[in-house]
Amino acid sequence: MRTLSKKRNATSYDSAGNVSTQELELAVKTAAELQHEVVAWLEKNHPELLELQK
Repeated sequence: MRTLSKKRNATSYDSAGNVSTQELELAVKTAAELQHEVVAWLEKNHPELLELQK
């Protein structure tokens, strides 16, 4: 994930359009995996917080 962060920072400050399709797909996949892990953790540890979003 650090690679994605460095790439994002370079793109933000240097120029747009430096992200390849593969890098974009990896970023989206990583975000989806992180979301899944966070929701699973919340379900186990704080399910009441998930009820707030309904």
